Amino acid sequence: MKRALYSLVVALALAAPAAAQQAGLLGLGIMVGSPTGGTAKYWLDGRQALDAAIGFSGNLQVHGDYLWHAWDVFPPTEEGRLGGYLGLGMRLRNRENDNMAVGVRAPLGVAYWVKRYPLELFVEIVPIFDFNAGRALDLNGVMGLRVYFPDAAKK
Repeated sequence: MKRALYSLVVALALAAPAAAQQAGLLGLGIMVGSPTGGTAKYWLDGRQALDAAIGFSGNLQVHGDYLWHAWDVFPPTEEGRLGGYLGLGMRLRNRENDNMAVGVRAPLGVAYWVKRYPLELFVEIVPIFDFNAGRALDLNGVMGLRVYFPDAAKK
């Protein structure tokens, strides 16, 4: 945990303030909940992004989503930008018997961009339908943060 906090402090010190939701912008971070692990987000434009994560919630889980953001669903804030998003994606989860469960995800979340720093705080809830796990319905919920690296958008 100390190593993760140290890495976050170093990343914040090295990263310059980012233009929010700029195409090509890459964010890396952590999430806690179900699952707990690492997360990445890549902006396609000001409203659409791709995200991916790897983490543990009992077993190893990997997921990826296509996200659509709406920046006008909440009142404007003076110290940042608050928006909602929804998405569609896939999840792979290792089960106890070493088989993989394959599921469809539908994330619904809220993202807050901190005005003075290249940070995004987020909370999401995600219903998941696993196809090959006895057609099981699952629910994930996480909160987390991502640090954005503006130089990635210039390349």
